Amino acid sequence: MTESLSRTDWEETFPHPTTTEERLITSDIQTKLRSKETTNNETFDAVPTMGADKGVKFRDLVGKEYDDQLWNDFLDQMTFQEMIDLFNKGCYSTTDIERLGIPKTTSADGPTGFVAFQGDPAVYGCVYYQSECLLSQTYNLELATKQAHALGEESLVGNEKGDGLSYPGWYAPGVNLHRSPFSGRNTEYYAEDPLLTGKFAATVIKGVQEKGVYANVKHFALNDQETHRGGIATWCDEQAMRELYFKAFEIAVKEGKSHGLMTSFNRIGYEWAGGSYRLVTTILRKEWGFVGSVICDYKSWAFMDSKQMLYAGGDLSLVAGEDGMLQSGKNPYGTPYVTETDPKDTNMLRRTAHNNCYALVNSNAMKANILGYKPALWRVGLTAGTVSLAVLDAGWGAAVIFLALRKKPTPVVE
Repeated sequence: MTESLSRTDWEETFPHPTTTEERLITSDIQTKLRSKETTNNETFDAVPTMGADKGVKFRDLVGKEYDDQLWNDFLDQMTFQEMIDLFNKGCYSTTDIERLGIPKTTSADGPTGFVAFQGDPAVYGCVYYQSECLLSQTYNLELATKQAHALGEESLVGNEKGDGLSYPGWYAPGVNLHRSPFSGRNTEYYAEDPLLTGKFAATVIKGVQEKGVYANVKHFALNDQETHRGGIATWCDEQAMRELYFKAFEIAVKEGKSHGLMTSFNRIGYEWAGGSYRLVTTILRKEWGFVGSVICDYKSWAFMDSKQMLYAGGDLSLVAGEDGMLQSGKNPYGTPYVTETDPKDTNMLRRTAHNNCYALVNSNAMKANILGYKPALWRVGLTAGTVSLAVLDAGWGAAVIFLALRKKPTPVVE
């Protein structure tokens, strides 16, 4: 992007239809688009303590500030694999670590309520509310607070058909701007105005967090279309980003005090938003003071690299399968994963565990004390049925073989 529309040279800088020549990209641009490099230049001298026995349980951290010393004692107890599991297993849920008292939780889509889009356990019996843009058209923040409280009550009731636990995580609200009437996610976003959007988002966030729900504000940032949004390179200058497209997120973080945020599919320039240290750490955490868990949008593309995301300051991977997970060994896309002996890898993992656990311990997930887990009845029935069929098949096969062996050969008469 070599020039921007300018009042000083209106005719020459006015946008024109893209030419065939302008659609071509060089090999240098291809290299930049495929890069998994990070701008994180932090350094660490030593691997942190892992697997220690400090006698601290997760529930002991309820009400503790983010920088309380007890957090260090708790995190010292986590093993390398436990920190990786916390990072990896974020598909509409967070994983449990029973040894330390960290519970498994459910996170539900989306801006129109607790929606059973995917996930295990599923979300049952919740209200499907109006679109965000309809709510913002009321200009009524008191109404937004009432809806947020209603959502919070649904979260507290939780999964009545299954484990009875609450829904502490919510992939909402959406705060990207309406750049066009035809944008694919307009129903999930409030308005074309960043101030109106930010004020409604902050109000809803505060309302649900009063009931123990941590809201994952999304999609950070410049998610401006739905079709072909996976990896699209979005170009924008810093002034426009800060005055318009980032402003709603800034208000949501500073006024709403959100403990959760979701990054977007798209690239900003050449760099994936979820893998951008400048976006996720420099602006979001250091400039705006965000404290909590950052999850990526659904990890279904090769360019969404887990290690780049880790180094950017991302904490939780919304991924259903094995591909793209942050694990020991080799990345299926060719880049190396984290190792237990690398100071930067392990310290960044420890930071993600801290961020994820901070969001969870300040949620309504702590309203119950989990003593253990058991599979849902339908899973028990399905497993029993599968085993029974296998036994019957084996018995039938054994009977056929036995009868065949006992069968006398027919004599041949000349």
